[in-house]
Amino acid sequence: MSKLILSFLALLATNIATHVNAQTTSIKLPQPIGTHAVGTTTYEWVDPQRLYSYSSHDKDKRRIVVQIWYPSKNDPKAQKAPYSARSKDYDHVVTNSQLLSGFADGLNGCPLVLISPGRGVDYCAYTSIAESLASNGFVVASVGMPEIGFVIFSDGYTCKPNPGFGPSRELMAGPYEKVDEFFETPTKIGKQDLEFALRQIQILNDKDPSGRFVNRIDLQNVGLFGHSLGGRIAGALAAENANIKAYISMEGIAPRQARFEGLLRMPVAMMCSSGTLRYAKDNYQTLIDGRKQTVFMVELQKFGHNSVTDLPVISPGRYNYEIDPTTGLLTSVKIVNEFFDAYLANGARFGETTNSAKNVVITEYSSNEK
Repeated sequence: MSKLILSFLALLATNIATHVNAQTTSIKLPQPIGTHAVGTTTYEWVDPQRLYSYSSHDKDKRRIVVQIWYPSKNDPKAQKAPYSARSKDYDHVVTNSQLLSGFADGLNGCPLVLISPGRGVDYCAYTSIAESLASNGFVVASVGMPEIGFVIFSDGYTCKPNPGFGPSRELMAGPYEKVDEFFETPTKIGKQDLEFALRQIQILNDKDPSGRFVNRIDLQNVGLFGHSLGGRIAGALAAENANIKAYISMEGIAPRQARFEGLLRMPVAMMCSSGTLRYAKDNYQTLIDGRKQTVFMVELQKFGHNSVTDLPVISPGRYNYEIDPTTGLLTSVKIVNEFFDAYLANGARFGETTNSAKNVVITEYSSNEK
């Protein structure tokens, strides 16, 4: 098998996005597509039930960093939120979010969307998707998972991706049983991180000390957006949590058991660039064949693995994809918003407008639920 083919296959599960170099030219993120202003805040949570698997101190507890975006009041006095609360590498990026602004009046029980980042990707790299969802009335939480994503903590400690979670090109060529086996450990770790994040968000919804999130979040109406390895992790959670009502992933597929045993009992959208889809079609077919609910195959022509993130836009010249970076990002934002609007907010049918977008081909496989 050629090195080109192996490279495409490797993108399904590995995604090391190095930090950008310092730039002097400011880059503003695209304007959110909804009607609400957007607020944001970042939390660092310690899980008392788990130890760090990578720490040299045997009693260190596992920590995650979670950024939340939400529909907010339009406060002209609010401070503009930085792109990253922890890294200076992104100081040139201008967001559309207000820092710690009040929740929008009249909105209660907003659907929650969890973002599960790709391996090596900062949780903030999905800000454009998060801002647009929040502007449309969703609460969005992107989960920084140590060893999986690139996570910087409040004390300055930086946890880089675990190199042991990066598969070789030879492995990614198959057989897929071996691929599934390889990712069992990081998938288990990441799923526990997402479960812990959900428990902490429930606490915010019940008794947020600031009052900002009390009764604002519907934790029985949850969507998952995963990218690369984060898509596999999100699929593992979706297979076990009845509150997950919609699951979408970019070039990351749910674990083997979830696919073959039909454990994904919610609408699923699998986003995939055409270059990768040619070599991953058989693997995606296992999810389609084992489906209980509707599955959408969303083929993204001329896209790259990171086109769903802000990275090609905020790091000009670093990503050599066919599609224009802004076009790729705006198309991704539209797809994700339309999918969650359809299945979490009873909006228009998914695909009615997106399927006509340039470079997007959506194939629907209807529900097999008896």
